[in-house]
Amino acid sequence: MLLNFDYDLTEDINFKLNLGNNIQDSYRTARSMGCSGLAVPGWYDIRNVSNVIQASNTNGAQLYDNLGFENNTIRQRSIAGFANLDLSFRDYLYLNSSFRIEESSVLSTTFDGEVHNKSYPYYSIGVSFIPTKAFSFFNDTFVNFIKIAPSYTRGGNTSAISPYETSEVGIIPSGYPYNTISGYGINPSQTNRNIKPEFVSTADLNVQLGFLKDRITLEGFVYQSDTENLITNANVSNTSGLNTLRDNVGKTRMRGFEVDLGLTPIKSAGIVWNIRASYAMSRSKVLELPEGVAEVNIYTPYTNRGIGVYAVLGEDFPILKGTTFQRDDQGRIIVDSNGTPLLSTELTNLGRVTPDYTLTLNTSVKFKGFTLSGSMDYRKGGVFSTLTKSLLTFTGAAEETGDFDRSQGYIVPNSVQLVNGGYVTNSTPVGGSASYANVANYFTSSTLQSLGEPTVIDATAFKVREISLSYDIPKNVLATTFVNSLTIGLYSRNPFIVYAKENRNYSDPETALSNGNGFGIAGTGQYPTQRSFGVNLKASF
Repeated sequence: MLLNFDYDLTEDINFKLNLGNNIQDSYRTARSMGCSGLAVPGWYDIRNVSNVIQASNTNGAQLYDNLGFENNTIRQRSIAGFANLDLSFRDYLYLNSSFRIEESSVLSTTFDGEVHNKSYPYYSIGVSFIPTKAFSFFNDTFVNFIKIAPSYTRGGNTSAISPYETSEVGIIPSGYPYNTISGYGINPSQTNRNIKPEFVSTADLNVQLGFLKDRITLEGFVYQSDTENLITNANVSNTSGLNTLRDNVGKTRMRGFEVDLGLTPIKSAGIVWNIRASYAMSRSKVLELPEGVAEVNIYTPYTNRGIGVYAVLGEDFPILKGTTFQRDDQGRIIVDSNGTPLLSTELTNLGRVTPDYTLTLNTSVKFKGFTLSGSMDYRKGGVFSTLTKSLLTFTGAAEETGDFDRSQGYIVPNSVQLVNGGYVTNSTPVGGSASYANVANYFTSSTLQSLGEPTVIDATAFKVREISLSYDIPKNVLATTFVNSLTIGLYSRNPFIVYAKENRNYSDPETALSNGNGFGIAGTGQYPTQRSFGVNLKASF
């Protein structure tokens, strides 16, 4: 339900108010089963089967495990009331504000004999001022547009919480405690019953400038965004009986800015050339974590890989932490008497996942019905973990597995040995002798495969996102037809990609095994970035 009010309070002041409420009720029920064997051939009815297959049946029913048999009912409801107030003065000064209060069933919990359903409010306010419309003297200058717009927004959400996650819902572990009889167990992935909504509060300032009738445009955007009660999955000790716990893990702050420059170097009756370039940079810091906690393991896909995504108090967010080689004070790898690297026993900060900065360029040239356009960006810095590199090392297909003299064995680059109390340059091949078998054993060893450091590489990347060429059929050609406009074109997406030198096309830095806060680790089962070419046709009638 929505009520809209629009009034001119005076000749200069306009008043708009929206009042309303929103109710969303989602209900889903699923019942499915599988079977094999018919008592009476040709009669396809569940009462005529000789073997009913349950979803948890592991006795001879492996072929059906992927069918996704379900027996569930899921219901979710949210109720909200909201208001928007807009005021404008003489078409150059604007005030925009909003308020919303929401209540969601995913926060409903029953304990202490009572039902707790938490409602949460959020709001925003912003001001826009356009001096070029307020003051007439701008009419005689090369500045044709100025807009200054500060704002503050506080938004709440529970999107990371699914229905019934705050309730005691058990699972049916397949084949437990007996091989053919299902048991009942506690869900090892739990959500705190007292979990709170996640809030993001953002204060920003946007300034837009236009020069020479917008032949030159400049836009700047600076912001600070605080995330409170961050909702995410945290890995916990297995001794707790849980795998993960979804909870509010603390507070993070993101600060950043973006500068956007637009140019039209050529603008005539026959040709128009537009260029738009931007520079963006942002940093996130972990400001608060639960009391007594210095870091939270956000995501560790494989415990035997020695790498994970972490939130560390006072550090950038998110970062990768992993097992590393032991090194001396000059950063050289320390090896034992057999030339095999020594490994650290503690996890080390291996770098920030997010880039140092991002550059973006978009350009288009229009000439006599033809339009040639391109879009590209450059991401500088940051790191990510690629498990593909680890697998290639294990199979002997990685670059370092072939970069050695077989007659001398494999000597760990930039390595030292402790001799008589001091570190000296290492000359001992892995395994203690120049044996090819020792080299193979080293690169396929479980110790090296469980090391996180070698999988972490530079996430720098340059990508040409798209190049396209199109042609608009002239109007006079279509004048005698029922077609109003017709455009044909060629395009290519991701035609050129250049990664950092140490990324031998192992993985795209933008791919990840997990979404949300768990990004930064690329697996081996993900598709590489696709390059596509095509033809398009657009017509209006």
